[in-house]
Amino acid sequence: MVQSKRLVAAELFSKLGLAWLFLRLRSRRRKEVRILTYHRVVDLSRAYDLANVSATPEEFDRQLAYLKKNYDLIRFSDLIEIANGTMSCPRRPLILTFDDGYMDNYEFAFPILKSHGLSAAFFVSTSHIGSNQLFWFEELGFIMRKTKKQSWTLLDGSSIEIPETDRGPTLKRLLKLMKDLPNEARVREIEHLRVESEAFDPEKIDAINFPMNWEHLVEMHNNGMDILSHSHTHPILSTLETYEQVEGEISTPKKLIEENIKANCPVIAYPVGRWDSYDERVLKAVQDAGYELACVYENGVNEVPFDRKFELKRTGIDNFHQLDMFASIVACPEVFTYCTPRPAGNV
Repeated sequence: MVQSKRLVAAELFSKLGLAWLFLRLRSRRRKEVRILTYHRVVDLSRAYDLANVSATPEEFDRQLAYLKKNYDLIRFSDLIEIANGTMSCPRRPLILTFDDGYMDNYEFAFPILKSHGLSAAFFVSTSHIGSNQLFWFEELGFIMRKTKKQSWTLLDGSSIEIPETDRGPTLKRLLKLMKDLPNEARVREIEHLRVESEAFDPEKIDAINFPMNWEHLVEMHNNGMDILSHSHTHPILSTLETYEQVEGEISTPKKLIEENIKANCPVIAYPVGRWDSYDERVLKAVQDAGYELACVYENGVNEVPFDRKFELKRTGIDNFHQLDMFASIVACPEVFTYCTPRPAGNV
């Protein structure tokens, strides 16, 4: 209810012309960098986990036109120079990012970005690249949509009731349950549900839901896009048991990207990215691996100079953000989006 009121207020704020006025006044008073996070640009009818659809191609095109007119679009190479003090900060800097590495990033988002002459950073989970296998959260969406069973039994003996229609809330609860599990337990549970659902059929998967391959990523890089790290297998890093596992998830994608793309990979975005999805071990491994910046998935802006360059905030874009709403959320995410409070003493 609170979030819906925020969205209504965001739409009204923009319609009254206040978003642009607020942005102009704010950019005169302080220097700050906005980073937006997209996951998928695709029609909702083709996706399985609808929460990962950030915009349709038509919406994305309109959003880019708006951003190009009102912001200074920069890249992470620029941000590194800003962080190091070797480049002055533009008045309204903004970076576009995508997480995971879905095929629709290549099929839809990439051509639209090129048509506007813009660049974006694509954070990819390297074990999935070229695998023709669904991300685990997308697989749960697929079997939830396709199952004909009325309930599933989990490994601990508890059950999940599957409604006939409107299965979105049930999928949301299941995804939260999976994210709260230790990594190895989550893997076992998903393997179990693949069988329990009686619905997993690779032949029926729309290929737009698969990850990209290295050829796609090389082409995108050669056309001005940045290919960066989103871990190797997309675990929740804080749930990994050993430092060696954490280190492997963080160093492996950097090496693979640099070998395949033939370009430096100086930035990582933590999978899930909320405050409890990474810890001190992760921050250490990121710096040991040679990354220069790292991103979380928490709504907000980043004031220059940065006090947490390995925890840069990014504002998530959702498919229900109409353009007026979008304008207000980008201008002032800490007002018009939900920002998860951090417990005292958290990294």
